[in-house]
Parts: sequence; structure tokens; C-alpha cells
Amino acid sequence: SGFSYYWWDNGSTGNSLLVVPLEDTWYLLSAKDSNDCVVKEDIWVFVDSCITGINDLSHINEIQLYPNPASEQLTIDFSAKATTLKVYNTLGELLSEKKILDGQYKVDIDVKDWKSAIYSVQLCYKDRVIAHKVFNVAR
Repeated sequence: SGFSYYWWDNGSTGNSLLVVPLEDTWYLLSAKDSNDCVVKEDIWVFVDSCITGINDLSHINEIQLYPNPASEQLTIDFSAKATTLKVYNTLGELLSEKKILDGQYKVDIDVKDWKSAIYSVQLCYKDRVIAHKVFNVAR
């Protein structure tokens, strides 16, 4: 299960892509499985106008998602202080929102009823997005 190869419309490969666009932007992700079947997903990146400088992105690597791809449960580990964790589909629809307790640095999300697709996780502190990563659900 899962995908064996990923590529983005900008030429990058890999199951995640770090971008810092200046305006809302679409990205196209193509993924190939072991049977050479290709799935293409458009991903909408919304630019948060609250970012004031590069220091606001300092927590970007402090979030880990596993297993990725997920089939039953996704575990999200993070080291930054956060207040909310949100999961969106590729259409930008909010699928899950969890309040994070003070001192909590791990959240589990039940994905067993979700369709095979690419999703994004946002880790927020108050009204600011402090980390963002994508993950796959594979059946």
C-alpha cells in the first residue's frame, strides 16, 4: 500500500514540499503506486497574512507525522507550544480540529474512515500557523 514515487509540478520529488509562496497558490502533486497507477491531486496553499518575517517559520520542521501513509490512525508529534491542530483536505475543507492542552505534544487522529488522498496538517498557536505538513491516507 502507499505510493512509491511522488513528483510536484515544480520538478521536486518526495512526499512533502516546503513552499513559502507570497500569494495563494495551487500545486499539482502526482503520485505513483507499485502498480504504476498515477494519482494527481491539486493542492491549494493559502497564504497566512499574519507572517511577518522568516522567524515565524522557525518551527516548520518541529512536526512529525507517522505512519505516512496512514490507514487507521495518524500520530502527530511536535515540540512547539501549540493550541490547535487542524486537518484539511485538498479542497481546503476543515476535516478535523483538536484543541491542544498545555504541555501536550502528541495527537492521534483516527483516519480509518477517510478516503485515500492527500491531506494537510496545520499546527497553530492562537491564530497563527506555526507548522504545516502533508500526509497520505492509503487503503
